[in-house]
Amino acid sequence: MQVIKDLIWKFPLEKHNDIKNNLLEYIENDLIGKQFINTDDHLNKTDYFAYKRGDDLPYYYQVFYENAQEYFCEILNRYCVLNLIQENVWYQQYIEKDTHAWHIHPSSNLSFVYNLELENSHSSTEFYDVENKKIVQLDMNEGEILTFPSYLIHRSAPLVGKRKTIISGNFNFDFVDKSLIHIDK
Repeated sequence: MQVIKDLIWKFPLEKHNDIKNNLLEYIENDLIGKQFINTDDHLNKTDYFAYKRGDDLPYYYQVFYENAQEYFCEILNRYCVLNLIQENVWYQQYIEKDTHAWHIHPSSNLSFVYNLELENSHSSTEFYDVENKKIVQLDMNEGEILTFPSYLIHRSAPLVGKRKTIISGNFNFDFVDKSLIHIDK
């Protein structure tokens, strides 16, 4: 049975090369992001605690959003929903051996990870398959967006390489778009 892989999908952002340097420069100069270290996690820089639903969305997300319209249309069509409610958004930047322990994203339907900077596919998000008791990892490339149900247990294992930068966030759905439901007979 291969349930977990069927729930996780990736989407290549066509305009990645057009926005990458601008977003990395913004994150580099951002004064809100801080290092985050606790018992299980070590993140070089994140602004996770800065933005929540209802806040003005940060510049880097506005740039991402403007350049990812095909991705957002794919979400609406794939899940047969009328619109997305952006719950929160953040960036995380990892340097050598940084890690983010196993976790889920509560109070949301769907999560995404945009691999803004990714040297090595082995450093992409890992998922814990509760059915088969093993780790699942898609072969990811820089510029791809990983999308998955927020309840899936996942982590960023210790970084392989010099640096990884992601933009991540959570969505909720409100209403089903019945016009997108097509049942095969």
